[in-house]
Amino acid sequence: KVRIASEGINATLAGSNHDIDAYLNWLTTTQPFDDDALSELRQPVSLQLDDPYTARYKFFKPSQGCHHVFAELSIKLVDEICPLGQTAVVLDKLQKPDHGHGKLSPGDFHAILAKRHQDDFILLDTRNYYESKIGHFEGAIQPPIRKFSQFPDYVERNKDAMRGKTILTYCTGGIRCEKATAYMRQALPDEEIFMLDGGIHNYMEWWKHKKEVEKSDDDDDPVWQGKNYVFDARQSLSLCENSIVSQCQACHQPWDKYKKCGSAGCHLLVLRCDACCGAGEQVYCCDECQ
Repeated sequence: KVRIASEGINATLAGSNHDIDAYLNWLTTTQPFDDDALSELRQPVSLQLDDPYTARYKFFKPSQGCHHVFAELSIKLVDEICPLGQTAVVLDKLQKPDHGHGKLSPGDFHAILAKRHQDDFILLDTRNYYESKIGHFEGAIQPPIRKFSQFPDYVERNKDAMRGKTILTYCTGGIRCEKATAYMRQALPDEEIFMLDGGIHNYMEWWKHKKEVEKSDDDDDPVWQGKNYVFDARQSLSLCENSIVSQCQACHQPWDKYKKCGSAGCHLLVLRCDACCGAGEQVYCCDECQ
């Protein structure tokens, strides 16, 4: 699945560890990776043998899955990788030599959320409602938006509540936060605004590295709750399979797997458990759609 825009390229590839490594070994020899600042990405490593929390894998963000998460090859030319619909927003990396401006490592992000009082900052989820509903960081504000282009309107309507606060943002893999924070710095020029570098994905990988590789035995718990929604057949990834924070919309029992509304042109995602809909039964989001 490939999306190409003037601002960059976003691609997701599924395959075996061996084949993914072979592809990355080739990809990092191509012209876009000639920059000395990206030299760490050119070091051959192996997902099967090496620690996945390396510079290369923080950049490319591998995650567990299977070969068949995509039904077909999809390559599209788009105006924006994540459509915000704000042409005046320029990504910080195009404005500042320091691309790390306002970015918090997973460790720093965790420390702030674990130790500071919630009144000290606003924690803002920049994703869509169906993503944040099945997983979020503790204490996060989850805007009721269906698509990213509605995010600026949400910020405009809630500007007054954000003034005078330090704002922490996060998203799936760090892409939307690049735009969300750039927009918010224009809309709220006097506030300090930070983002989780690499998004939820990097936080989860950092946490696993901390517990499995460093063998950290501190009493700390992750500040992430539930599942991280992903845009392929897997639907979500988690630190713990039993971590469910959402409910079936019919019986209100714990449930976090979505089904699509069967009405033509709607396709709203509905949380409906297997017990509340028979095998092969069509699911609808509302009476009007049904």
